[in-house]
Amino acid sequence: MKRIFISHSHSDEEIAEALFDFLIYALKIEDQDILCTSDPDSGLDFGSNSISDQLKKNLKAAEALIVLITPDSLRSPWIPFEVGSFWPTDKPIIIFLGKDLTPEQLPGPLKGWLSIRIEEQQVFDQINAAINQLAQKLNIEQTHYNRRIQRKIENFIELFLAWKSQRPNP
Repeated sequence: MKRIFISHSHSDEEIAEALFDFLIYALKIEDQDILCTSDPDSGLDFGSNSISDQLKKNLKAAEALIVLITPDSLRSPWIPFEVGSFWPTDKPIIIFLGKDLTPEQLPGPLKGWLSIRIEEQQVFDQINAAINQLAQKLNIEQTHYNRRIQRKIENFIELFLAWKSQRPNP
């Protein structure tokens, strides 16, 4: 069963993979505990049900949702589908906002959702606090904070700040 679902645009794959690596190291969980469609070992099974059926099944089973918001993901039909499917569950949702994005730019009810802006001066502390809360709510043991965890957070932040669209202009 996937405990954590990472919602992201396909074009944000590198950022999602950095988050995946950080979560695996910071929380005492296995690769198979996270659904990140960018990771071939934890992603979807393209030989079985439709993608939307697999997403619904994994969203229903997930205990938490982490959403990476970039301008590309704001244009994706999948991100609102995933968040909208998860929203009524009252399970933890962590939203990361990319460079130059504000909560006001989010669609509908997400505007009022607490989010972590990657450009905030306190982003490092906010990420740590969010992961601590997530671990507590999901009853997951954490790895003792160390330099390697710090480097993984820094890598995630740097990739997010350096984000450039991979989508062709319409």
